[in-house]
Amino acid sequence: EIERFLLNSRSQQSNFPSAEEVLKAVSAIWRANPETLSQSQASRKYSQNDFEARRVVMYLLRKDLDMHLSPIADIVGLSQKEQVGGHVKRVEADLLVDHALRRKVAAARALCAPKAPV
Repeated sequence: EIERFLLNSRSQQSNFPSAEEVLKAVSAIWRANPETLSQSQASRKYSQNDFEARRVVMYLLRKDLDMHLSPIADIVGLSQKEQVGGHVKRVEADLLVDHALRRKVAAARALCAPKAPV
């Protein structure tokens, strides 16, 4: 609860996206259901697309929102926070060699970016 409050406070103060906005942006780019990305692994089988999208959610929450591993694990339905770190490292490695993934992550970030005042 405290983590979520601090995250929401930080998001509002510095125009960072919320975790929900990240989920929605990644869902839009990967054409995945946001609820699917936040379900525990035990509750369903993931397509490769959903699995990649879920990893990217973890990566963006960690790198862009600077969230701790435990709240990220709660958001994506993982039982162990250590699993989040492994997924984040895998996305980092994949971004070095996968141009398509890089474009999709950039598109998700753009959807989350604060809009300039009109």
